[in-house]
Amino acid sequence: MTRVPAACAFAAFAAVAALGLVAALAGCSPDPVPRTLTVQADSTVGPVVATAARALEAEFPGLTVQVDSSGPADVFVLADAEQVRRVDADGPAVALARSGLVVVGRPGAEPAPTLASALAPARTVGIAEGDASGRLARKALVAAGEWEGLATRLVRFETTQAALDSVASRYTDVAFALAADALSSTPYAVVYRLRDDEAAPAVVQGVARRDAPPEARALLDALAAPTAYRAWAAAGFRPPP
Repeated sequence: MTRVPAACAFAAFAAVAALGLVAALAGCSPDPVPRTLTVQADSTVGPVVATAARALEAEFPGLTVQVDSSGPADVFVLADAEQVRRVDADGPAVALARSGLVVVGRPGAEPAPTLASALAPARTVGIAEGDASGRLARKALVAAGEWEGLATRLVRFETTQAALDSVASRYTDVAFALAADALSSTPYAVVYRLRDDEAAPAVVQGVARRDAPPEARALLDALAAPTAYRAWAAAGFRPPP
């Protein structure tokens, strides 16, 4: 890994901290050769990662950071532990933030005291089977004994955003989402917030591919720095466990 001069490290700290993120290992690289760092990030965490990416580009001349929600990547920032485990990684994953699960309804919908009462009046319930929110929701519903009873009312989507859009278009009455997804989207009424003992929070983890360039580690360090918590909180996330 490239050793960072003390003066350069301090300059990087000040510049990135101003954006609410600290790139601890970002330095003043003298190498102007154009190169690209690719990042696969869940849509909810995309804005936080993009902010760190722009700061990293400023500290590493010639570097371009591309953030997308799919495809091959050097760095992965995902809320799905199963996907993270599949990465041929350079070291263990870093826990960056977490988000609980919620049931959302249309604006003005009254909050419910329990999960069962939140789902009882809904004729249709959206669930994103392709996202972490859907997998967590299924586990919570099975544990609560509600899964089989919802079989005829479930509407399955590939992404959480599609499930949320279905509530906005009145295609479904309620939908499951991560709390951060509900916050980052068009305003919805949060009908019920599942407790951590009802549904384990989704933990956002970052990991660099085994042969990723040194800048990959710098990006993860920036996202895990204490001052990055302000950016995570603004996006609706809680500190990591």
